[in-house]
Amino acid sequence: FRIIPLHNDIYCVLISSNAKHFTVGLDLNWAMKGSLLNNKDKKKKSLDVARKAIHMQRHLSFLQKSTDLIHQCPVPVICAVHGAAVGMGIDLMTACDIRYASKNSLFSVKEVDIGVVADVGSLARIPKQIGSQSLLRELVYTGRNFKCDEALKLGLINRVFDTPESTRQGALELCKEIASKSPVTIRGIKFMLNYEMDGASPKELQQMVRILNGSFLQTEDIGIAGMSFFTKKKPKFSKL
Repeated sequence: FRIIPLHNDIYCVLISSNAKHFTVGLDLNWAMKGSLLNNKDKKKKSLDVARKAIHMQRHLSFLQKSTDLIHQCPVPVICAVHGAAVGMGIDLMTACDIRYASKNSLFSVKEVDIGVVADVGSLARIPKQIGSQSLLRELVYTGRNFKCDEALKLGLINRVFDTPESTRQGALELCKEIASKSPVTIRGIKFMLNYEMDGASPKELQQMVRILNGSFLQTEDIGIAGMSFFTKKKPKFSKL
């Protein structure tokens, strides 16, 4: 995701898994042996509380960047989930634009069960994406597993498929449809949606879309899209 912004021929991104599960979250063995959750580290013991906090914040920033880069990707990111999506799997999902799931999917905001406040994106993004604060708080406070019916009700996912294969295929078809649109317009829409999600006020949003469209409305893509609409032919947009 660091290099995607450098490639103008990428119009949409799909994240899926070929394994049994989408992801079971953070590797606790790695976290315990490293300096993230290892409180027996001799170097850390020699530091005072403030210095330990600064070191810990650096590690957390590294982990947060993994999902921030997905959220900040200039093109839409779609995830196709099957099996378990636990802990950091939810962080990864909420960084995506659109989330599809197979009916065998199982979800959990599991951090509470290891004594951790979810800190890699879930609590920063889910409250702005979901429809039920009450259900969200129940799931986050308890860490219990939940299935597609509750994930749909929550707004964590928006479509459910019968199998992992049909989930990936459905997500791929959506990627193709998005990729057929004007790449200038899609990037502009993604920018504005993220700008709003980051807390901009309605006044700031109106100002930003004026600035954005001051340049974007000059694109040749508008004429191409209009001609396609009237002639009923698939539009062909220039590369970025």
